Amino acid sequence: MNFLRYYSGFYSRDNIPYRIEIWQDAKTAFEPERITLTADPVEIEWAEVDKLEPVHSSSATLNMVSMSDRYFADLYTVEPGAIRLDILRNGKLYWSGTLDTELFGEPYAYKDRYVTTVTFSDFAVLDRLDWQERGIKSMSEILEICIMAAGFNRGSFEKHISTGLNKDYKGNLFADCSLMCDNFFDEDDEPSSIREVLNEILRPFALRLKQKNGKILLYDINGIYDTEPTPVQWRGTDAELGVEPVYNKVCLLYTSPSPRDPKTS
Repeated sequence: MNFLRYYSGFYSRDNIPYRIEIWQDAKTAFEPERITLTADPVEIEWAEVDKLEPVHSSSATLNMVSMSDRYFADLYTVEPGAIRLDILRNGKLYWSGTLDTELFGEPYAYKDRYVTTVTFSDFAVLDRLDWQERGIKSMSEILEICIMAAGFNRGSFEKHISTGLNKDYKGNLFADCSLMCDNFFDEDDEPSSIREVLNEILRPFALRLKQKNGKILLYDINGIYDTEPTPVQWRGTDAELGVEPVYNKVCLLYTSPSPRDPKTS
């Protein structure tokens, strides 16, 4: 069970209150302790990826002040997903992720009052977890298994999917499509990672999965093109104007169904 271990708070430049909470899997509850953060307490980053990449993972780098030698050293754990960071904005969930065990470090030249930097991520942990399920499951069930395995605190689920099973389709695409989970094991019965499974169930539909503003967003580009745009403010002098890859001579193949036998129709 997860228990609150550390917490702290700060205000943004726009005077918006933020609260950070570190939860840890343990047998008994901790006495929650307020910790000290640096002047730049946390940075959330969505790495630059191709616009058709199925999963757009993000990370949060937290800068804490260690008041004594190796005060936060026991946060390092080899168990994926055992420690979770929740970031609340105005009291509402804004971002959540689990400790990335490969990105933990602190200086070794100081006795106390030094900065310990730890990084949390939302979907990166899935690279280190193996797929275990077999049999036929709906795409919705598989998606739920993958998100649950990521271990972060979930907000609402928002979907913008333009693909349908027919012209006037109004159903739930993922609930109405199923596949055999045995396909995620190779000829030596070695499983794919959960991240690979997540990528491959989204790729055929050109769907993307992303966590932002306390929501999990599942969408395709065609499904969001007509949403109301948000004005962007450019700062600095290093902005560039570029173009995306374009394609020509695209060939779409369509195989018509076999005609029915008039004797049996």
